[in-house]
Amino acid sequence: MAINKNVREFPSASLTNHLHAKLAHLPDIEQNIRIDECLKFLFLASIRMKNHKTTYAIVSKSIDEVWHECILQTQDYALLCERLPGKSFIHHSSSPGGYPDHVMNYGADAAADEQVWWLKYYYLHFGEQTAASAKHWIGVAFLMDTFDLSIDDINRVASGEVVQKSGIP
Repeated sequence: MAINKNVREFPSASLTNHLHAKLAHLPDIEQNIRIDECLKFLFLASIRMKNHKTTYAIVSKSIDEVWHECILQTQDYALLCERLPGKSFIHHSSSPGGYPDHVMNYGADAAADEQVWWLKYYYLHFGEQTAASAKHWIGVAFLMDTFDLSIDDINRVASGEVVQKSGIP
């Protein structure tokens, strides 16, 4: 199933130490979850970019803040990007209208396909989502809340299984 669970092999020790220092107000377990989910996002974003696909992942604000901290460490961040599968710098840009603007510009069907891609490739590379990881992926949280899916349902969908829920067409 998962082919690359250890995302900690990509950042330098100095970048990892910097992130832990910036997150020191949080318990160690939450620091590790946020760092790991940010690295997973960057890993997957690098794959999408390598394949010339639009990259818009709706990760939580807390993961975006970790990404900002990575970017501020310019040399370490550039090195991290070179070590990821896409082997190129991952730029960050904000949209004043956020995800709704992305959907409007990209198209609802394409945006939905993109979110399915994130779900599927997360599962392929890192295994199942957990309650702790899912809260940092807004697309996963949206599916869980909107369609009353459990984390087990999300993982079954990610693995390619069709999940039937009552009240969903």
